[in-house]
Amino acid sequence: MKRPWMPLYIGDFLADTMHLGATERGIYISLIMHAWQHEGTIPLNDRKLAKISGCDARLWHLYRETALQFFDTVDASTAQHLRVVKELHRSAEISSKRKAAAEQMLSKRAANAEQLHTHARASSHSQPHTQAEKDSCAVAGATRTTHDQAFDDFWKAYPKRDGANPKAPARKLFLAAIKLGTAPDAIVAGAAACAISDREKVGTPYIPQAVKWLRDRRWEDYAPKVSNGADHPPGWRPGMPTAEELAAKYGAPK
Repeated sequence: MKRPWMPLYIGDFLADTMHLGATERGIYISLIMHAWQHEGTIPLNDRKLAKISGCDARLWHLYRETALQFFDTVDASTAQHLRVVKELHRSAEISSKRKAAAEQMLSKRAANAEQLHTHARASSHSQPHTQAEKDSCAVAGATRTTHDQAFDDFWKAYPKRDGANPKAPARKLFLAAIKLGTAPDAIVAGAAACAISDREKVGTPYIPQAVKWLRDRRWEDYAPKVSNGADHPPGWRPGMPTAEELAAKYGAPK
């Protein structure tokens, strides 16, 4: 098995080769790299070893004994480097663990995909099939649409303020109030009445956020009262203050 890289522990290498010259170190490192790619072994053949080391025959014979002192003889034709063999075993163990982890991850992904597929099939089976079920779903959808439109009307009617006025939580409170039995028109009318009553505060921070207004059920503060039958001004809607109430609060119009 060819391995494109090998670990080299610099401190250990320098300590083991401190007594060697540059040529001897070069020969030794060449033999180590060959051993790394051949299961930790080198051939005990002078012609082959000279070629592996990049030496001619004369230079190899000059340094042969020094280079081979780092290798242990296995048999008449092979020697091995024990540190290289140890690192090869360690590398194989790491590779095996990584392979097992990858297979486990793939298995988990496959299981999740199967679970999603099963859930999708179960969901499709739970869809309404009878006409009554379809009609019920259609009514529910139409109700949601109506309530959403009512909230849009509320948001347009509610007086603008200076500062934050989060819309999403206000929608949730609006729909929650409807779910508890409040008529959407009553809330919308209350918002419109609030805009008239507090018209001097519109565009200032003194207009409360819609979420607080809805949470405090402020539309109830603008619920229509029994009047003496006086005509209402043009544009008046249920829930808005009557002309008498506005006159009492702001004075009769000039």
